[in-house]
Amino acid sequence: MSKVKNKVTNVEANDIYRAIFYNSHFGIINFNNSGKIIDCNERVLSIFEIKKDVLLKINLFKDLSDEKLSSEIKKSLNTGYVYYEGIYNSQATGISTPIIAHCNAVYSEKNELTGGVILIEDNTKNLHAEKKLKESEQFLKEAQKIAHVGHWEKNLITNEIHRSKELLRIYNLDSSQKELTNIHYISSAIKYWNSFSLLTNIYFPIELN
Repeated sequence: MSKVKNKVTNVEANDIYRAIFYNSHFGIINFNNSGKIIDCNERVLSIFEIKKDVLLKINLFKDLSDEKLSSEIKKSLNTGYVYYEGIYNSQATGISTPIIAHCNAVYSEKNELTGGVILIEDNTKNLHAEKKLKESEQFLKEAQKIAHVGHWEKNLITNEIHRSKELLRIYNLDSSQKELTNIHYISSAIKYWNSFSLLTNIYFPIELN
């Protein structure tokens, strides 16, 4: 009876794996311990814009133009897991694709190394988002510099305060000074503006330290 149950369990486990394999938003590549690709899902073909028969001819240890990725895949068979992030340049298609790869070793029921599996994520959108964010941050810095307007942010959990470079410039404070409190800002305003009445137009929304 136990053998039947185990057999059913193995079948069910295999069905679950196949469902994940074919429907995952990750690209998935299975390879043996010699680096030969055994199988892949459609998502991989979409990410690399390559045909399956072409991809299956590639040996991950010998044929990749990216030596670092090839080395990391080999390393995963020894360490069990390796994280890789970079630009994959395909020799087969000539296409460069930003990817994140999770390389995992695979073992048999007897704990023998049989190969590995790679989960691949197309990192193009994330890089574009980071680029847009950097451009926005640079635009904000330039806008503040032109308008002579600064800003500050406070982390409500750690109580850490981040002040923009333009705000420090306005108050004529040294940005290399690690601990700047509102006392520094008030004394700086008095010193350089020489009029305490101007402080009535300065808004301090946090407690004085």
